[in-house]
Amino acid sequence: MKNPLRDFLARIIWDEKFRKREFKIMFVSRGAPNNIETISTNQLVSVGKNGFEYNTENGERKYIPFHRVREIIDTKTGRRIFSKEKSIYDFKV
Repeated sequence: MKNPLRDFLARIIWDEKFRKREFKIMFVSRGAPNNIETISTNQLVSVGKNGFEYNTENGERKYIPFHRVREIIDTKTGRRIFSKEKSIYDFKV
């Protein structure tokens, strides 16, 4: 079964046109303010079957399962690409 969130994040890494764009990914992170952490897609390292890895500001690599992702926002336009709470799944960019 296809996973549109996975496909979108993989496209950011591999598609030259998308690599030039920047999106914000917000995900559940226990201990972060309001239990939400925000990263730039420029920090993405890899996308797997069930989640993605990113480099932290300290240079550590962290794994985030897809079910923890809450929103993805296009930083240029401010448009919500994905919102779990508002049921927005608009991966056409």
